[in-house]
Amino acid sequence: MTYTININDEDYEMKGYSFDIADKIADLKRNKYSTLRAKCKEHYAFICEVIGESIIKDNIGDFGSADPNDIELVFNEAVHVYNKPIEDYEAKKAERRLQSVEKLMPAFEKMLKAENLVNKK
Repeated sequence: MTYTININDEDYEMKGYSFDIADKIADLKRNKYSTLRAKCKEHYAFICEVIGESIIKDNIGDFGSADPNDIELVFNEAVHVYNKPIEDYEAKKAERRLQSVEKLMPAFEKMLKAENLVNKK
């Protein structure tokens, strides 16, 4: 599967998803950082690993000069890109369930009308 992230209106291919990357994401999200700098440093290292250090430096600069919000936005987008196939699958599954319920609505409405007629007598 191919994973592509958009940064500053440019698309970049990310490293393929693996158990190692999934574990790193889980650890990064679970970790309680003592400072914003510590959190951003870990997230910056991660996005450099999965997107490419030169791409990150070209788009948001070296860690010391980068805007912490840029680091977090790219990190969150990278996580979203990796989770998107499952999110899309779940959305399609929910849509199919909704369509099934919608197909049952005419029959349900007829039952309600019939029940209302019976209760009026």
